[in-house]
Amino acid sequence: MSQDAVAARFEAVASRLEAVAAKLGGGGGSDEVKGVAPSVSGFDEFYTASVAPFIAAAKDFKDTQKIAEFTEAGFKAVKHLIHAAAECKRPAKPEYDALLAPISKTITGAEAFADKRNVNFFPHTKAYSEAIASLGWVQATTTKAVIEGQVEAAEFYLNQILTAAKKATGDEQAHHRAYAATLKKMLVDMAAYAFKYHKAGIDWNGKGAALSSWAPGSSAPSAPAAAPAPPSAPSASSAPATGKPAVGGLGAVFASISAASDKSVTEAFKLTKVTKDDKKALASKPVLEPKKKDGPAAAPAETKKVVAKKEPRLALDKGTWFCENQEDVTLEIPDVQMKQNVYIIRCKNVNINIPDKAKSVQVDNCSKLRLSFKAVVSTFEIVNSSGCYIDIKEQCPACAVDKSNGINLILSKAAIAAGSPDVITSNITACNIVVPGATETADPIEIPIAEQFLTKFNPKTNKATTEPVTHGSG
Repeated sequence: MSQDAVAARFEAVASRLEAVAAKLGGGGGSDEVKGVAPSVSGFDEFYTASVAPFIAAAKDFKDTQKIAEFTEAGFKAVKHLIHAAAECKRPAKPEYDALLAPISKTITGAEAFADKRNVNFFPHTKAYSEAIASLGWVQATTTKAVIEGQVEAAEFYLNQILTAAKKATGDEQAHHRAYAATLKKMLVDMAAYAFKYHKAGIDWNGKGAALSSWAPGSSAPSAPAAAPAPPSAPSASSAPATGKPAVGGLGAVFASISAASDKSVTEAFKLTKVTKDDKKALASKPVLEPKKKDGPAAAPAETKKVVAKKEPRLALDKGTWFCENQEDVTLEIPDVQMKQNVYIIRCKNVNINIPDKAKSVQVDNCSKLRLSFKAVVSTFEIVNSSGCYIDIKEQCPACAVDKSNGINLILSKAAIAAGSPDVITSNITACNIVVPGATETADPIEIPIAEQFLTKFNPKTNKATTEPVTHGSG
């Protein structure tokens, strides 16, 4: 066989390999024959099994029907992006940003919807706001970890939904439980999907069509057609001259490669056989760093999302005082009534005083906050916060601290006399209860809240006991 014939054969084989590799980018199986990327058909299966049930559960309540709309729009946009990546070259930044825009709109819309603070459905909207932020995995290189992080963020509010469901009955109770269960399942299954098809991020089809000329369902080829081989060289998919049946798919490709003799291949492409001694020599050589070019170093690409600063707000809305986006100020929330809630969110380096008794007080995503309140009827809650001082003047039946660090709960003598609050904590570090000293002139006493626990199993009773771990000789 002449060198020209061998070269022509390898050009045909190389083109076929590129085309097959492009089709196999998201997996294998019958989807390749149908022309649908496995990543796309896999997403359809995930949507039917996991997204659709949550949409149905969100439609069970009038107050969460908007969430069903967000979900449909957001996941439709994600599928469009995945479908485009399977069939197109990576687009320029303006086109890529346009693909991401509907996904970003869903995330910001859900956040704004949660901030409206619907009292009865606040855990539902906040759980969803945390959960839908996981759609940001489409830009990540550790896709599964991004989604799992949002599962943890949503669980605090999902537990509140399940707690509230215990007080409901009949269909209403079932609907609350279904909402929480299907939302969590949707996230868990999405993490599994992303890990299977996009473990290190979404890959674009380097041999695909231009995004500007692509539409879902179009039959644009994912690779250029192979050049026809000369008559003297059989095509890559033809049957061997031995009369054996033709081998399809990758089998035909590698059968075609092996048809040429070793000698003709090495002569045609000037290849050199690697010996054992060559391999040992290569293994012993150190790996060298590439030389840096002279001149100023290129600035690293900015990947951090720029978050627009929101306007400060202090307002009463449907029985709840909202104190939002405050920074470096001292303020008082006036005229709070016993039937009203207070919700403090995204405040930094702020002093806040609540002079009257409220129904409940909640703090979310705050740092360096100094909060003083007279009393609450039910509970005080703080989540996702750091470096905060909470001064309880008179009464607080219960405090909940979750996913926070450096929180100090300061109890006055009056608050202790009224009945010290039950303090429920999870995922905390460096948190303390601060109580008055033995005398008026004595320093306050800081009592650290346990962060580590020792659990022992008793095989005689088949029960486990848990107690906090203490350090020191105390």
